[in-house]
Amino acid sequence: MSAETALIEQYFDAFNRHDLDAVMACFADDAVVMAAPGRRIEGAQAIREYYDSMFNLFNDANCAIQALSGADGKGFVESVFTGVRSDAGYPVRMVGVEVIECQEERIRELRDYHLPA
Repeated sequence: MSAETALIEQYFDAFNRHDLDAVMACFADDAVVMAAPGRRIEGAQAIREYYDSMFNLFNDANCAIQALSGADGKGFVESVFTGVRSDAGYPVRMVGVEVIECQEERIRELRDYHLPA
């Protein structure tokens, strides 16, 4: 297993446990998240707020890895996101890919390409 795939698995595990501190430990302080549909989230504080709001909106959010590859500072993961919106009560299922750039065993940039399934 490469360092990139280990980091991605660590990130997904933290996400699925809704462990905000563990999620943030995966990111560099100056990281960038490109969330669907093209929303740019920059820096640790903004990324923390983004994940906190997601965990509040989806109390049961889960992202299951379908395929994973990583090497040379990059990782690619296909995943299925599922959860029930706490504000509306309806289920959400999205399938997509995240492209992740790593540096010094932390996520430097995460680009999320998920669409409703």
